[in-house]
Amino acid sequence: MGGVSASLLFQLARAKNGLEDAQIALCGAVTAHAEAKRVLELAEAVKLCEGVEGKNERERSAKLRLELRAECAASAEAEDALTEARCSFEVARLEWDLARYSVRLERIENFREAA
Repeated sequence: MGGVSASLLFQLARAKNGLEDAQIALCGAVTAHAEAKRVLELAEAVKLCEGVEGKNERERSAKLRLELRAECAASAEAEDALTEARCSFEVARLEWDLARYSVRLERIENFREAA
């Protein structure tokens, strides 16, 4: 890339690496969330087949949540991690865009100076 400063090239490379790392983390978080959700849904199905005692739907639902609190907590943690990974990916994408546009701007400025 002719006429681009070393600091901008370094910024571009760092942003690219950050974006790749964030994408890998996001894929892992999506997988972990899907697995936690699958485990929770399977545990719910098993408990419902076994029967959940209670006077009404609200009480049965509350008892089900209590019995599956470990699975619910794991699912909630996975969802939180997924949200954090999505935010980190978005920040990394924005940093990548900033680096790319900074390189473009410098190239335009260098072209104008040469003209």
